[in-house]
Amino acid sequence: MVGYIHLAELAVNELKTNFSLTNSHSKCDSQNASPLSKPTRTPTRRQSTPSGPLSLRASIVYEHITVELIDEGVGGSYFLKQGFKTIGVFKPSDEEPGAYNNPKGYIEESENDKGNIKPGQCWRREIATYLLDHNHISGVPETIDLKLPNKLFAKKDLENHCKIGSLQAFIENWDGSHCVSSCDMGPSSFPTEDVHHIGLLDLRLLNSDRHGGNILVQKLEKGGLHLIPIDHSFVLPHNLQDLDFEWLFWPQSRVPFSSSTLEYISKLDPDNDAKILTELEIPWECIELMKAATICIKIAAYEYHLSLRTIGDFMRRDKMYEMSSMEAVISESRLPLEMGADIEWDKLRLLLHEKLSELTETKPTKTKIIEKGIKQKVLDSGVRAQLTDEGEGGTYVVLDEEGHPIAIFKPSDEEPWCKFNPRGLTNENEGLKGGISPGKGYLREIAAYKLDHHGWAGVPETLEMSIPSSWFPQSTRRDGILNKNGSLQCYIDSPYSPLQASWDLGPSVFSVNDVHRIGILDLRLCNSDRHGGNLLFRRDKTGGRLFPIDHAYVLPLNLADLEFEWLTWPQSKIQFSVDELRYIRDLDALSDAQILEDLGIESEAVEIFIVSTFTLQAAASLGFTLRDTGRFFRRETLYEDSALEQLIGNSRKPIDDGGTVDIEKLKQILPSKLREFQKILYPENDDG
Repeated sequence: MVGYIHLAELAVNELKTNFSLTNSHSKCDSQNASPLSKPTRTPTRRQSTPSGPLSLRASIVYEHITVELIDEGVGGSYFLKQGFKTIGVFKPSDEEPGAYNNPKGYIEESENDKGNIKPGQCWRREIATYLLDHNHISGVPETIDLKLPNKLFAKKDLENHCKIGSLQAFIENWDGSHCVSSCDMGPSSFPTEDVHHIGLLDLRLLNSDRHGGNILVQKLEKGGLHLIPIDHSFVLPHNLQDLDFEWLFWPQSRVPFSSSTLEYISKLDPDNDAKILTELEIPWECIELMKAATICIKIAAYEYHLSLRTIGDFMRRDKMYEMSSMEAVISESRLPLEMGADIEWDKLRLLLHEKLSELTETKPTKTKIIEKGIKQKVLDSGVRAQLTDEGEGGTYVVLDEEGHPIAIFKPSDEEPWCKFNPRGLTNENEGLKGGISPGKGYLREIAAYKLDHHGWAGVPETLEMSIPSSWFPQSTRRDGILNKNGSLQCYIDSPYSPLQASWDLGPSVFSVNDVHRIGILDLRLCNSDRHGGNLLFRRDKTGGRLFPIDHAYVLPLNLADLEFEWLTWPQSKIQFSVDELRYIRDLDALSDAQILEDLGIESEAVEIFIVSTFTLQAAASLGFTLRDTGRFFRRETLYEDSALEQLIGNSRKPIDDGGTVDIEKLKQILPSKLREFQKILYPENDDG
């Protein structure tokens, strides 16, 4: 994992100022490394004395600089070195994702679309984040503007005749070893104050890319840990569509802010921050959103004592295609288009007070409010359940009093081979696909929804519910049992035409985006029953969308029965997009595993899930397509282990040591096993 070192380890004198970049568009006037501009304003933050350590800029001996391209990420990032010492990480503007000189092949502008930030504008945001981290409370490493000679790089910036970009100080542990990323550890040991301070920074700057890989965990000399936030190319977006907060699901985000943190929040000055960003030439529409976010934080935390998680939920979309509460408030606060469409700040404050006052920490979260709405509809008078003709288990359409479908209910005691199965499949000694026990399918329906983060693959909302037994046929009722427990899934509305199963259409009408997202979900969950009947297509004005349903056979206890309908579709051969690669990279197997354990999913299934997630991430990083990865997971013949099964077998501990998978060993051998598999798939590409 890339690590950076704290400012004090390098030296900090000259750059304790906010500085202007008014000359940043000028051409480089020499082939020597130099700042873009000199500080032009009185130092206002983190003052130093003449006897203090040198700054990052002052620590560079320009005659001895070398650069080394970093493998990670989708943009050009370089270790800046002097001899064997790494000083910092340099990110040239012309090598950002979507920029013409990107060294990793991402040269289409559409490939850098988080928050609608354009290629060549990310480096300014790296500097802006450092300058707005007042009092260094969030721990952003020192970040400066810098130009370096073209001769150091394989790809030359012919327009500016040198490389212009951001340089961020390199962070190490106290003993000089590399820091690990937060996704390598899990959050339980992270300091609450660190999580709060990074979270506040992300909320103020509306971070669209805060994942576990760009929060470093630094070991301190006297023990303990310190979190360091890095990689801020996608803060200060033009819109709020892509906000991404890794810490939102960490337990620390639910803890109330400390008095010192509340004091810090009370002193935030969005107008002064706006001036700093204006000098950095950040677009006004991005600055305006930053101001709105800061006002929201001050009202939410300081006046209504809301937690970091509640504020994050308020700002961030719960579903990809539905506005967040914050977006709705901003939209309602804007002037008419003919008057400029700027935010009316007084109106914004009034609306924020109105909405945030409803969100106390003792009230249900947004998700629970949604769940209550679905349950209430189902329990309304006049509602009835009707057994469907399809499937092997008891599946009921829940109809409202007018006969319109509102949900699908699957009782746990009517699953295949359960005693009260209405289709006659009642031998409880029979096993299901993947070794799943009868009566456990409904938990997997719920798990699929919970693990489809932000509704990315389109799994309809699914929750656990008990429904009166009187709704069901007499033959399926149990004596003395008043309610049936199971999974309740929202019915997919289709206003333009009836829903169609994918096998009734053929794959040519489906978007690559839909196929990839569903395929990624199926790989993560090791779906043993993805067929054309449980992929539903809904037509709309833009064409249509696929929805995955029926997830009773995900999270198996073995991999013998994996089934992927999309494996033969042409979309599965197309490379993953940048957004898809980011999503895969940002998956947190251990946090997701905790969700599964809390649901009561068996430990064997959770172990396989962790392995499948790590395998998917490694395969995607090596350029595997969806089809390539599916073939690695799935058996070619009924009785021959798949490559993934062989990998798991090679990674298991001895039986007397528990027989579980040694995850560290698996991670070590995984890349080589994937490369071997690539050679089998594409022997013509084998250089021997």
